Amino acid sequence: MKLLHQTCLAALALLMPASALAADVKVTVTNEQKTQRQELVEIDSRTVYQKLGIAEGQNIIVKNAMRQQVAYQITYDGKLLIDAAVKPCGKTVFTITPGNPEPMRSWVEGKMYPLRKDDIAWENDRGAYRVYGPQLQKSGERSFGIDVWTKNSPDLNVPERYYKDYEGNVRGYEIGKNGRKDEWIDLHTSFHLDHGKGLDCYGVGPSLGCGTPALMDGDKLIFPYCYRKYRIVDNGPLRFTVELTYNPVKIKNDENVVEHRIISLDKGSNFNKMTVWYSPLAMRPYLRCCSPYRRHRKRGHREELRTVCRPHRPARTSRLPALRGSPVPRWRQVQEASLRQARGCHRRTCPWHN
Repeated sequence: MKLLHQTCLAALALLMPASALAADVKVTVTNEQKTQRQELVEIDSRTVYQKLGIAEGQNIIVKNAMRQQVAYQITYDGKLLIDAAVKPCGKTVFTITPGNPEPMRSWVEGKMYPLRKDDIAWENDRGAYRVYGPQLQKSGERSFGIDVWTKNSPDLNVPERYYKDYEGNVRGYEIGKNGRKDEWIDLHTSFHLDHGKGLDCYGVGPSLGCGTPALMDGDKLIFPYCYRKYRIVDNGPLRFTVELTYNPVKIKNDENVVEHRIISLDKGSNFNKMTVWYSPLAMRPYLRCCSPYRRHRKRGHREELRTVCRPHRPARTSRLPALRGSPVPRWRQVQEASLRQARGCHRRTCPWHN
């Protein structure tokens, strides 16, 4: 796992095998904190295969100090993920050998659901998320953001929720009256209600939902709407990664500006990692980034949508506006954003709009 300040486990070193032939590779993981840690550790997979003396892509086995097999994954970008558990202020040595591993439990999963207008939904043992697809955009429904579903269990259950809700819709409208869904079926099948495993309790609507990036042209928010195409590049057992490409839009003099996102979610994480870039997009001082949130304060029968913005300050080398709250410098073209919570301003009005 990448180092995040001083809170993560650290893979110290890959110990050299005793000979140039295929041999065991040992990885030492150190926990400098005073609490038990179980997190994913990232290692360059090419280095591991070279030290093992085998071709890349061949099966390997990872064992802990008790000689128990532990879960691992080779990601699309060449990382070896190890599910590492280390005692407080302790070290654990993992041994990697060639061979066929035992079946591993999958802690993350995602797929596209054509039965629900091309939603892409993914989950881990902590939470579930979804983005909306082309069929929803064609229907005219206005949903731009990322949705979050709660979970009461570490088990993967999003497919079950979708299929149960779909079957309820089909059956409910068949026996319902006056074009309305039967209430009893809706109460027992809708994924907007908790049936013991969690629910979809947030209404994204015409907002950016939870952590969706967007550009602002002056005071105009440029909604990304729904993805145009997708590619799932990692799908468990420890990490899910999807690449999304959005429809081209015109921004001032920039024609066909396309937004790209790579979103990944790890086992045991409360956060997604999002990498965002826009191409082609020239530097414009009028562009701003924003982090909107939906505030359930009723004014008549409408909800209030507030947007917190920061002006984009031109940099020397970047062609990409900075994203609000990014932990990396503004000039970086790759930005990371949390999907877990859209950090909004709690004042009545955004100071950047005053």
